Amino acid sequence: QACTPNRIAPSPVALAPGAAPREMTQEEIRDVVRRFIAAARVVRDAGFSGVQIHCAHGYLLSQFLSPAVNQRTDRWGGSLENRARIVLEIVDGTRKELGA
Repeated sequence: QACTPNRIAPSPVALAPGAAPREMTQEEIRDVVRRFIAAARVVRDAGFSGVQIHCAHGYLLSQFLSPAVNQRTDRWGGSLENRARIVLEIVDGTRKELGA
């Protein structure tokens, strides 16, 4: 991965040949939530009226949703509610921040 030499993921599960990613820390997960909310603010300030939060195709948020990839045992893994927590915090935080 040329763009991301230090791979991180919900859990250290390799989806392709090569080294497994490093499991994200709690702080890294909270930082991702903050960055999604900040990105939505930038989009709004640029004059757009909506934002799509992409949770498919193997990207980070879809990895959190997948029980095959997300093998965490903390508040970010296990039940569907916990696996969806990052997405819900992004959506709720964005709505709160932007008044949507």
